[in-house]
Amino acid sequence: MEVVGVPSLSPYPVPACPPARVLVHWGWWSQVVVRWFHRGVDDLAEVAIAETVENVLRRGGRDPGPRTRQDGKRDPLLTVDFTYAETSPPIALEITGLYRGQDLAAERPAERLSERLTAVAEKEQLGCWLVAVLTDARMDRLDVEVLPILREMAQYGQPYLRPGRYTTDDLLRAGAAWGRHGAQRFMEAHRRAKELGIIELTRTDDPLNIVAVVPLTEVIEIVGFADPLAHAIEDNKAKLGMARPRETHLAVAVNRFDASRFSHETPVPALPAELDRVWIVHRWDGHLGLPGVWSARRGDVVWTLDDRTGGSMTAEEGG
Repeated sequence: MEVVGVPSLSPYPVPACPPARVLVHWGWWSQVVVRWFHRGVDDLAEVAIAETVENVLRRGGRDPGPRTRQDGKRDPLLTVDFTYAETSPPIALEITGLYRGQDLAAERPAERLSERLTAVAEKEQLGCWLVAVLTDARMDRLDVEVLPILREMAQYGQPYLRPGRYTTDDLLRAGAAWGRHGAQRFMEAHRRAKELGIIELTRTDDPLNIVAVVPLTEVIEIVGFADPLAHAIEDNKAKLGMARPRETHLAVAVNRFDASRFSHETPVPALPAELDRVWIVHRWDGHLGLPGVWSARRGDVVWTLDDRTGGSMTAEEGG
């Protein structure tokens, strides 16, 4: 059955139902510059994360000096990623990542779909959108399905839509707007969009014209990530211990879409003797108001937050 033309998924600009919790935190991305790293942490991403840590240290008054790549290449017993010999005490930095492998299964098709949709959004000035789709969706064919929906939502000022989520009032309005078969057309359009694997469409406040496609294996709840963080620390403490007597740092790149950006939802972990400072680096940039870098030293009970633009505070100060 063909997609219903405009108006289709909603006859009025304001949806009757709020978005599910899975995407309620997408408001964090309201000033998004869509950019994320896939496939865990590769060499290029490791350098970017190291530079982020270095910049925060400099803003705090400590220049780490030049970075030296290690990975056991110079000393087989020194397997951390980087060392900094010209600061006192010298620093050893290991970088790891938190990510859900199943959510990365559709990363390349999603990235190509994002590029195609963004090209149209830029041409037609459609605004900045986040589109959640199932990883098994046919992303090579979603352009023709998603674009009419985005155009309609942009035209009527509708900020978000979740296919299959509507009320009796929506059906009555559809009938009033489109005549005898309006409600049937409305339900069929929602059913088709849901079957295609479209989970939700959300517009952000960013002035750029970008469409970011986020592949999800399932509808997830966005929560803290204390357990995966604890595992990351446990998995890396041995190599950090081998880097003694250097001051040891572990930077954890968070690539998970289910990982909350609110620091109070992830308690500061108890750091083992092998680790002096842990860093959390969220891998999507451009957020204003929610710091993208957190850190804690051994013994800290609250995170120190940094917004990557020069402002630092404790989690308590940040509210």
